[in-house]
Amino acid sequence: MSVVKQVRIGDSIKAGWAAMHANLGLMLGLGVAYGAAMILADRVPGYLKVPATIFEWVVLGIALLTVLYIQRRDGAKVVGVGELPLDAHRVGRFLLVTVLTSLLTLVGILLLVVPGIIWALKYGFASAFVLDEDLGVMESMHASAALTEGVKWELFAQGFAFLGVILLGLLHSWWASFRRP
Repeated sequence: MSVVKQVRIGDSIKAGWAAMHANLGLMLGLGVAYGAAMILADRVPGYLKVPATIFEWVVLGIALLTVLYIQRRDGAKVVGVGELPLDAHRVGRFLLVTVLTSLLTLVGILLLVVPGIIWALKYGFASAFVLDEDLGVMESMHASAALTEGVKWELFAQGFAFLGVILLGLLHSWWASFRRP
């Protein structure tokens, strides 16, 4: 019998903010590195798009592994980058599961949008299982499917809540840009 832990959206935001505050320098560094990787992947010539995108995903994998490691430590401050459990096999499996889940979601969206949303929710935690639990690609996809069984509506609602926070931030930025003298 599995136990389902209910997580409130407010508690998620508070825990994330506390971890961000405790590791602000590291988080900002990861954000800058990932932003630079995204810009690089967007601006390279066509023949370099695939390697640049793979590089972007590697940086994303390292950033997510770092965030998961911080979360596992209950948001405690990370002493140094050398403390992080980074290895090539884990990041490689992360890349493979990211490609597979992205393709599944794309196929689902092409099939009528709703299957894509369902598959994105179902397999959305597969990369986390690769990075956090060190599972294989198929094991992580099965674990993600089991984790999200029966809670897809809650995940969908939480996604909309986070989308709302992002849109409020964008609205504030847009509004602030018109208030400058």
